[in-house]
Amino acid sequence: MPTSEAGFLNHPLYCLASQLHQNQIIQGLDEEAVEGGGKQTGGTQTGGTQKGKQTKRGKQKKRGQRKESAAVVGRFKHRPVYRRSAVRTVQSVAQWKKVCRQVKDDELDHPAKVLPPSEAAKSAAAEARRIHRRMNNMEGAEEEGGEPGNNEADETGENATNATNDTSSDDEDEATRLQDGTPLYGEWQTVHWVPPPVVNGTLPRNDHGNWEVWTEGHIPKGASHLPKQRSRHVKQLWMKAAKHLKIDYVQVVMGFKREGGNTVPNFNGILVADRFVDSVVQTGEGLEALAAQEAARKRRQKVLLRWSTLVRQLQTKSHVANQFGGGGGGGKSGSSSSSADVQVERM
Repeated sequence: MPTSEAGFLNHPLYCLASQLHQNQIIQGLDEEAVEGGGKQTGGTQTGGTQKGKQTKRGKQKKRGQRKESAAVVGRFKHRPVYRRSAVRTVQSVAQWKKVCRQVKDDELDHPAKVLPPSEAAKSAAAEARRIHRRMNNMEGAEEEGGEPGNNEADETGENATNATNDTSSDDEDEATRLQDGTPLYGEWQTVHWVPPPVVNGTLPRNDHGNWEVWTEGHIPKGASHLPKQRSRHVKQLWMKAAKHLKIDYVQVVMGFKREGGNTVPNFNGILVADRFVDSVVQTGEGLEALAAQEAARKRRQKVLLRWSTLVRQLQTKSHVANQFGGGGGGGKSGSSSSSADVQVERM
């Protein structure tokens, strides 16, 4: 066992609870057993009286000591030392979905750990609460300014009020979620996730109208991924081919990137049904060939335009030399005029 606190960092056998990462816990051990205090995942402790609090804390302390004695292998400066093999990594719902795992429904309300909200989350929650209060004030002002006796206006106002209430409740729920922190779950709280299959040629979509593909397991059954292909003449080749054939497709998101100071999705190709893959590929190759022919035609037009411009310039130069080059210019102007005539005749 290490004899210094720095020796426990990344030690293969032993660890201290204070040196665990944010996404690590000791499995089978409550928060109060690790920290020696109240459980943090459930928020602040509540109780009717001070005596009740002391009794509850005493029971928690005894229960924590019993669990702690089973997991502790030693002590370092009066702090418990745990086995590194008991450390487990916990992740959020979105992080588990990236590895094709889904949190069980009965475990959603029982996270293994809850990260405290960051400063950005607190600011977002405060902004959501301000929007909620502002909308409530607007709703009260509209109710006070309404005129009785107009059924159509009353019906319209009632619909607007219902929509405002729905939006306000959503903002309030969002503020509460941001303020509560981020729940993290262990692998034992998850099950294998299988993406929904393709049904009658219709591809599944997320709330944003695309589909995230982090691994091969994220591709729905009955669909194929056509990755982004670099084309000299056609941007988003497979997408245009699918649109030309009028078949269903979904853009693929493979991670995110920073662009212009913002985080934006990184699109990489599309998903299409397996039976349409060959048609999309052949159509894309045909569109690429047509685009190449059109680009060659435009390039030839530009070349011909430049040659015609050069010929007109030489003709103009020859005409000016013949018209005005004989008045005292000497042999020099005559030689330049004759050379220009020779160049025009050769062309």
